Amino acid sequence: REAAVRALAEQRLAEESYRKLFEASVDGIYVTTPGGALLNANPALARIMGYATPRDLINGLGHVADTVYVHPEARAEFERLMGRDGMVREFEYQVRARQGTILWLSDSASAVRNEDGELVRYEGTVRDITDQKRAEDAIAEGRRLLQMVIDTVPAVINVKDKALRYVLMNRYMAGIFGIEPA
Repeated sequence: REAAVRALAEQRLAEESYRKLFEASVDGIYVTTPGGALLNANPALARIMGYATPRDLINGLGHVADTVYVHPEARAEFERLMGRDGMVREFEYQVRARQGTILWLSDSASAVRNEDGELVRYEGTVRDITDQKRAEDAIAEGRRLLQMVIDTVPAVINVKDKALRYVLMNRYMAGIFGIEPA
C-alpha cells in the first residue's frame, strides 16, 4: 500500500512537472491527429498563431491541413516524412495566422503509434522563424545587388578565401577566362 501511495505521488509530481513545462515553453507545442485535427496546444502556440488561449486556437482552426498551411504540398511533405521516418526535425513551412499574417515555422515532431502500430497522432514543437527568414532574404538581396554592381564594373574584380579559392568574381573577369562567374 505504501509503495502504491508513493508511486501515485510520483506520478502526480511528474504530471505537474510536464504541465508546467508545457504551459511555460516559449516554443509552440501541439498534438494533432493524422487528419489534421488539433487536439492540444500550449499558450505559446496560441500566441504565435494570434489567439488568446489554446482553447480559442483549437476551436478556431478546424483541420490544420486545410486552414493553416499556406502551401498544401508542405503538409503532404510533412505527412510523407512522418510516414517514412516517424519524425521531422526543423521542417520549415509557411502558415497563415489568425489575422491572415504569413509566418514561417520550424517544426520538430514525432509520429505516435498505438500497440497495433497504427498512427494515432503527431506530437511536436514549432518555433516562429519569420524574422530569421526575412533576415536571410535581406542578405540574399544584398548579395544579389552587390554582384550586380560588381558585374557592371569593366575591371577584374574577385575575392578569394584563405585557401586562395575564388569565392566571387565579376562578369568581366569571368569573360576573360571564358567561364561563368559561379
